[in-house]
Amino acid sequence: MTPGTRLAIVSSRLLRAETFEMIVSPAIADLQFEAPRATWPRRLQHYIAVWRAFWGAMAHDLAFTIRAPFADEARRVAFQSNVLTFASLALFQAFYYACMATMLLARKR
Repeated sequence: MTPGTRLAIVSSRLLRAETFEMIVSPAIADLQFEAPRATWPRRLQHYIAVWRAFWGAMAHDLAFTIRAPFADEARRVAFQSNVLTFASLALFQAFYYACMATMLLARKR
């Protein structure tokens, strides 16, 4: 098995395709090219570089996911609509339980 194959499989499943191709894939290619001829300390450095690239790519994907709802006007409007819907449903439920508590307290007097 070629060095880095498992890392490539895991990375390709956890990351977006663009992120994998731009960040992790070149690091794995360097590992596969240089690791078979390298000594253990040098090979370890290559594996560390691949893992650093992987975690950097994970951070990049996380930032992309957080910014995605605000990327363009249509998504921003949809996100605001979703927030307003959630807030109105939460307020409706809070009002319902407040009324139920009020009626329960009025009954005990």
